[in-house]
Amino acid sequence: MNLSQALRLVRGDIVSFTGGGGKTTAMFCLAQELVSAGWQVVTTSTTRIFSTQTRLAPCHLRLDQLTYLPFELAAALAVHRHVVVTGPTDDIQDKAPGVPAATVEAMSRMPGVDAVLVEADGARMRPLKAPAEHEPVVPACTTILAPVVGLDVLGQPLTEAHVHRPARVAALTGLGPGEPVTPEIIARLLGQADGGLKGRPPGARVAPLLNKLDLLGAEQIGQVSTRLAQRLLQQEAGISEVILGAVATPVPAVEVVGRVAGVILAAGAARRFGGLKQLLPWQGATLLNHVIQQALDAASLSSIVVVLGCGEDIIRPTLTPFGARIQIVSNPLWAEGQSASVHAAIRALREHKAPVAAAVFLLADQPDVTPDVVDALVARHRATLAPLVVPTYRGPRGNPVLFDQRTFPDLLAITGDVGGRPLLSTYADALAPVAFDRPLPRDIDTINDLLAYANS
Repeated sequence: MNLSQALRLVRGDIVSFTGGGGKTTAMFCLAQELVSAGWQVVTTSTTRIFSTQTRLAPCHLRLDQLTYLPFELAAALAVHRHVVVTGPTDDIQDKAPGVPAATVEAMSRMPGVDAVLVEADGARMRPLKAPAEHEPVVPACTTILAPVVGLDVLGQPLTEAHVHRPARVAALTGLGPGEPVTPEIIARLLGQADGGLKGRPPGARVAPLLNKLDLLGAEQIGQVSTRLAQRLLQQEAGISEVILGAVATPVPAVEVVGRVAGVILAAGAARRFGGLKQLLPWQGATLLNHVIQQALDAASLSSIVVVLGCGEDIIRPTLTPFGARIQIVSNPLWAEGQSASVHAAIRALREHKAPVAAAVFLLADQPDVTPDVVDALVARHRATLAPLVVPTYRGPRGNPVLFDQRTFPDLLAITGDVGGRPLLSTYADALAPVAFDRPLPRDIDTINDLLAYANS
């Protein structure tokens, strides 16, 4: 996928890149993507940028040569669509100083500017760094903060040759001089207020970019995804998603790891069954408890929400063994149909301290859904950020379905006893299917269904 998709960019965003290991390359890669999509983009720096790098844009405006920035910037964008703005070029040092943070904010409001991309600190070409007291210079108007790390630092010793300000990295992470940099150390550094989160404006999304994935072996890539990205999300609620990529390659964003919730809909009255089928004995537990355990066993889910309604006073005590591993949400409007349970779940997810990138909706009466199915859906979402990820079972489409966060407003608009089914048509051209060579998961809707299941 491209970098703009991975960052979930919208018009009006101001993206500030900090850290080391490819900030400038990422900034200009993103600018080119946006220009190709018809946007008009400003790239700039609040520190310094090499003069040679200013030539990566088709037009370079220097503040010392301008008479009236709004007019000249709008005119340049109308012709070139991508303009880099700096201070006066220093030919001796081959660098151009950055612009004041206030100028970044002013440019973001000027006519014709769809996005502003900012390089907010320097790293002396090192893949990893810790900020000094005076940096980064992140404009307060920043909407997305993207701390960057070059993954080629993994396994390298904590020395000046590989790390900018190694003493500062040591102080923040506890890593000793000369000791190898590990995924845990990178996560520890990126998740600290004086590390990767330094300079974050209130309200800005934080999306670390773990760059140079192409330089790692298959085993290292797995470690980065599970040990580094997931640890970052676990330790710091302010981080929305972690991007794994290689911005100097044709596929700049390989995977986007975010928090994915499992939502189990268990509020119905089971009228066709004739009783609370959630409490049916099932493999040493109840039917609902079995489904909950399957969701808990899925390695890719960060949280589990169980929506109760009919018979909640009877069902809730049976969920006590799960303790804090699940969140129980009450749906007093359960009689209005499944959409009311979906609404209750989405509202609960929006109240989570840590942002949720997507949700997998499971049904309490489908015990066949296994953890590997859930994990496969999440893996597909990480690679595509598709609005919906759906499983197919030897051809037919089935459950569960993963819904990306951008579909949540659509889910809240649905009414009746239909759940998220209408969105399968709304996003028909953007569905990401995952094929499984197994039968469709069965529903336990009636006594006959139960008997057929028991006899199979």
